[in-house]
Amino acid sequence: MADSVIQPATNDTGESAKPALELEEREADNTDLPATAATVSTTPSTIIWTTRFIVIFTLTLVIGLSVESLVTMGWVNHYYRGAWPLLAHVVLVFGCMIAILRHTRSGWIRMGSIFGCTWAIFLSIYFVTTLYKFDPTSPIPAYLGAAYSLSLLGAYVCLSIEHTPLTKWDIYFFRLILVAGICIVALAYLIIPAELRSSRAIESIIAEIGLVFSILVWWFRPSCWKAQPGPTFLLGLSPALIFLLSITGLGHGPTNFFLTQIALFCLLLGAMRILQGELRNVQIKGGA
Repeated sequence: MADSVIQPATNDTGESAKPALELEEREADNTDLPATAATVSTTPSTIIWTTRFIVIFTLTLVIGLSVESLVTMGWVNHYYRGAWPLLAHVVLVFGCMIAILRHTRSGWIRMGSIFGCTWAIFLSIYFVTTLYKFDPTSPIPAYLGAAYSLSLLGAYVCLSIEHTPLTKWDIYFFRLILVAGICIVALAYLIIPAELRSSRAIESIIAEIGLVFSILVWWFRPSCWKAQPGPTFLLGLSPALIFLLSITGLGHGPTNFFLTQIALFCLLLGAMRILQGELRNVQIKGGA
């Protein structure tokens, strides 16, 4: 009898508890839904490639490549010195960097744009010096080359850090390039014969190292390809072309001049992409 009395009571208790638990779980799910929806609505995704920007970017790409070809033909026909078109490219990049510096709210992007302006200033001075006759043994071109290569590397490091998650490989990478740069310069100084060892030779080596590291900062980090594929390709392609052209036999005359313009043009396109991203971030934060 005791068992018959206790058993029904136990079943009733379990059956009455199940609907209560299910009701609580449904209420908890219902309370979570508005919070999730609110979170999605208050944190919109940053859509950088808008229709307007796609049209502007495409027109700039098509018209720019056409102009590069025409400018190369004019240079071949000796209508102007080659330094003037290259200076025009640098001025456009400088203006884009100023616009980034003005609109960005990121400390890394601001620092990168400052380095970019410094790169443009040093490179402009270098192109201006080519308009005048210099002593072939003068170390000034080598100093300017090292200055604008290191400035470009500084800009690339800052621009690649923002909007890119720093993985363990990224941290190891930045430590490695610092140690590798110091070791390569020291080793080069020891390998160069004493009669050829000069500040000009060392500065030239530093300029080449800066170009190579500028490529690796973008292309040798998978996190950059995942987070910023557009700037990674364009900004990495610019120093890659310059470095390849600096190797003897890869470019002469019109080919060298045209590819130099393309390298600067890629840098301009990459700066445009970064500027558009910063403008979109400002619009989203302002609207929020």
